[in-house]
Amino acid sequence: MPPFLIGLSLAWWGFCIDDPWLGVALGVMLEILRIAKLQLAFDNSDYNATSDLAGLLSIGVLIYFMVSDFRTGMLRGMSWLPISVLPLALVQIASAEGHLRMRHFFYSLRKSKRLLADKQVNFLYPYFILLLLSASTATTQLAWFLPGAIGLSGFALFSIRPKHRWLLTWILLMMVALGTAGGLAFSLPRIQMIFGDLFVEWWSSRRLDPFQTQTRIGDVGKVQLSEEIVWRVSAPPTAPRLLMDAAYTVFDGTTWRARVETFKVVPTARGDRENFLLVEDSKGTTEELRIDGYSERQSTLAPLPAGATSLRILQGGIVRMNPLRVVKLFDTAPLLRLRVQYTPSQNALLPPSKSELFMLPRFDGLFSRVREEIHPNGDVIRAVRKFFSEKFKYSLFLEGANGSTKNLEDFLTRSRKGHCEYFATATALLLRSFGIPTRYATGYSLQEFSSAHNQYIVRMSHAHAWAQVYVNQRWEDLDTTPSRWAEGEFLQEYGVFRSFLDWLSWQWYQFNLWRSKDEQDTGTWLIVGGVLLFGWLYWRVFRRPRAKMAKIAIGTSHSKKDAPYFRAEEALAKVGYLRHDHETPRRWLARLHSEGCPHLGPEFSSLVQGHEEYSYHPNADKPRLWAKMGSLFEQWQKIHLPTKSLVKH
Repeated sequence: MPPFLIGLSLAWWGFCIDDPWLGVALGVMLEILRIAKLQLAFDNSDYNATSDLAGLLSIGVLIYFMVSDFRTGMLRGMSWLPISVLPLALVQIASAEGHLRMRHFFYSLRKSKRLLADKQVNFLYPYFILLLLSASTATTQLAWFLPGAIGLSGFALFSIRPKHRWLLTWILLMMVALGTAGGLAFSLPRIQMIFGDLFVEWWSSRRLDPFQTQTRIGDVGKVQLSEEIVWRVSAPPTAPRLLMDAAYTVFDGTTWRARVETFKVVPTARGDRENFLLVEDSKGTTEELRIDGYSERQSTLAPLPAGATSLRILQGGIVRMNPLRVVKLFDTAPLLRLRVQYTPSQNALLPPSKSELFMLPRFDGLFSRVREEIHPNGDVIRAVRKFFSEKFKYSLFLEGANGSTKNLEDFLTRSRKGHCEYFATATALLLRSFGIPTRYATGYSLQEFSSAHNQYIVRMSHAHAWAQVYVNQRWEDLDTTPSRWAEGEFLQEYGVFRSFLDWLSWQWYQFNLWRSKDEQDTGTWLIVGGVLLFGWLYWRVFRRPRAKMAKIAIGTSHSKKDAPYFRAEEALAKVGYLRHDHETPRRWLARLHSEGCPHLGPEFSSLVQGHEEYSYHPNADKPRLWAKMGSLFEQWQKIHLPTKSLVKH
């Protein structure tokens, strides 16, 4: 590894991630350690502990950034990986061996006796590649990335150039390296975005489409709903219990759809980037609802009460709204904190259109028969509400034949039990058969109040559907699902385990509240973590009894040239059997056997085995092994070496 390459690479990495002083400081520290040549004695347990620490830190960094924002979190986490694996580079530079081994990176090789386990690894080379990769994720600093990548790659490749035709080889390698680095710089962000979107679409069960929603009408069996907490709502006692995030107008048998309405940008209030006016010149007394949750991909449909007049998004964002009063949020913070002003007496939805009265002809006969059971007496809406409350039951477990029309008919005429999508769909279509405009609304129901936190807990299982009806020149919510539809159903199933998960969710919510404060800076806390890490390393290296300042792992009373194995190695080198730098003692021994070296014997094989046990076994009896290796060396040199090759001490 060329001198100063890693130090310069760290400094360049710091400039690429917009934290130059951190990169310069780490680079200077690392080069000082390299120049100092501390030659500290570490055993296998020290290397293994450092490798485990680096692995845990790497996982922690990636998780930290990914939970903040999955779409870009992986890239941001990758840009900080050089910090998390830096302990491995420091330990290699400060050690007497000057390299790591394969066994230190893989648990499966920790106790292995295979030659692969003792293969030497110069970790500084993969660390240099990691620095290039991490810097390539900081695409906002291409002005630093491209010149640095060219210079550092050229420096590294020049140091390993071949003796023959080195210029041509060096140019070709430079072209490959720069093409790879440039491709990563431009392609990694897009790859991350694509996979982030695919993952969110697969993992999330929340509705994100304001133009259509697939119902479970026609499904059989039990409807499974997640207990994940999605929103936390602080509301006054008189607040509406329904929060709408989408509305639809046309039912095709299984899916409710809305016309492709244009989402228009909602203006801010007097230039304030956090406050948005949903209704201009609103009248009446307003009340406030506080809604906290997590946005997906920094965009989500906002669950709002009827009569919402203004919306405040802490930390800002972009608000768009369509004529159905569906509000979509963009570019928000991962922890979404909404403050909603609403006027209970005001619901400024547009008047109905033909789509709010449309019903497929195949449903005419069904609802004609149902109307015969209803006696409006002048109040159709009240009669419909009474019809569903007295003759229907709520159930998540359904049996029936396939086919949406048959199942909706079965719900209305035979079984008379179903979940909220059945009630909302049947209510909307039944009222349309009476000539009353309706819409199908989705969102959440406020039903689980936490006295400990003084707020409503909104879970995925509280996702709800209901009808909106146009009466008295305004739209009103009409929920005909039995009022106690979710009582106890999931508490009985999850019990104590759900309470534990709720506690974890609350702790995570509190952590995100703390982290969302303006004064909390991620880079600062990573630097603090780095200081604590280096403090731990200092304690482990300088304060622990087994980390001694020595040339090898035997203490201060012996040096490397005194070790019996190295005396034997020097003796064989003088007679033409030199051990290569990349060879472990065991692999060198195997090569000598294959070459038919006449100077070997059982004594030398035992000497190699004793040296490995002495150097790498944490519980080895080192004084006994030292004496045994000295005796083996004396026997070996008397039997297998010519007198002129002996090394005198």
